[in-house]
Amino acid sequence: MGSLPKRIGLAAAGGIFALIVFGTTLWFLGDALLLLLEANGFSPPAAAGLTGLAGLVLTGLIGLLAKGALRQPSRAAAAPPLPASAATNSAVNAYVAEVGTIVARQIIASTRAHPYKTMGAALAAGLAVGAVPELRNTLTGLLKR
Repeated sequence: MGSLPKRIGLAAAGGIFALIVFGTTLWFLGDALLLLLEANGFSPPAAAGLTGLAGLVLTGLIGLLAKGALRQPSRAAAAPPLPASAATNSAVNAYVAEVGTIVARQIIASTRAHPYKTMGAALAAGLAVGAVPELRNTLTGLLKR
């Protein structure tokens, strides 16, 4: 498997390509619907209006699906936390700190080994955050917590 910046870049490129293919497919489906309606006796303005209405309905359905996918699930009542001893807490904190140090060293080593790939991945992520306000708001909310 490739490095993290390479995987992020490939995922971003794949997502952009999928959006382009999806948009092109919808365009051709709209044209096909328009021609089908015209062939079945609708006037060109009526066929265009019905095609546009179908596009609006499809857009609304996609919006509702996206809203449902981004909605946070309702949380059930949580059980009261179990009491933990101070020794357990300090051992867990030490372990988490050690893992964080290892991860930070790996990220630094990967960045130094592949500066151009890292720069490309950062550029792709910056473009995605700059172009999608919902993503920007979500990341801001996560960072404020």
